[in-house]
Amino acid sequence: MRAPKPTPTPDMVPYCTAAQLAARLGVTRQALWALVRRGTVPAPLRLSARVSVWDSDAAAQIVAARHSHMQERKNAGAVRKRLRLARLERQYAPETIEQKRAEITLLKSGVQ
Repeated sequence: MRAPKPTPTPDMVPYCTAAQLAARLGVTRQALWALVRRGTVPAPLRLSARVSVWDSDAAAQIVAARHSHMQERKNAGAVRKRLRLARLERQYAPETIEQKRAEITLLKSGVQ
């Protein structure tokens, strides 16, 4: 009985296909090709008319860059939220905020 073939891992294979890279990026193949058209992801190597591959090292860099970009966007959103809250706190004194909350509560309950 023969031993089963080892399953190739990304570090063993020098190239990855569009489907593999899309899975690593967490997008569909169509979205991957849109990223290529926009220039966000470098163009692949064309092995034939129907076969395109990316270098595995380049694919790892693409994945790392996209991950760091997403983290930056997430952090920027949190910063914008903190700035917006600080601006509201400066605009309204704490007692004014409590008065507004009380007014809203009264309006919701139907008491005037």
